[in-house]
Amino acid sequence: MSAIEEWKAIAEYHTAAAALAQKKIEELTPAEEKLLSPSTLEQMVIAFETRQSYKYKWKKAIQDGLITNVQNILEECHHYLLDEKEMGAEFVAKAKEQMGKLDSAKWQRFTLRVIQYLKQQGSFDEEDGGIDTFEDTAGGCDEITQEAVIHLIESV
Repeated sequence: MSAIEEWKAIAEYHTAAAALAQKKIEELTPAEEKLLSPSTLEQMVIAFETRQSYKYKWKKAIQDGLITNVQNILEECHHYLLDEKEMGAEFVAKAKEQMGKLDSAKWQRFTLRVIQYLKQQGSFDEEDGGIDTFEDTAGGCDEITQEAVIHLIESV
């Protein structure tokens, strides 16, 4: 066997071992620590609307970016919520525990809680019967979202 063939065999062995290790890590990782796929996240948010007559509008709002828009608002206020001078040490500790790190599974699930709370409060409802996707923050949806986050963190 030539030197190049030996190195190829070594590389193949380590590639297979790394794939096996990654598979085992995936199997052993608890479900609550796994990131949800975008489609799973979308389906979970769609399920927040239980009234059949509103289901189409709610699904359309989600397709129009409601989840992403709320995520963007949350990311924008993340640093503020973790500022001890603004929020206090006790609040920041609770916020870190509940929110997790940006783009983590915990953060994703916290985002779901925020969307569900906003939905329950009627924050997405428009006077004309439509659904606000929180794309245009000029209407105060960023403040509404931030207040929802503070409420959720303080109420636990």
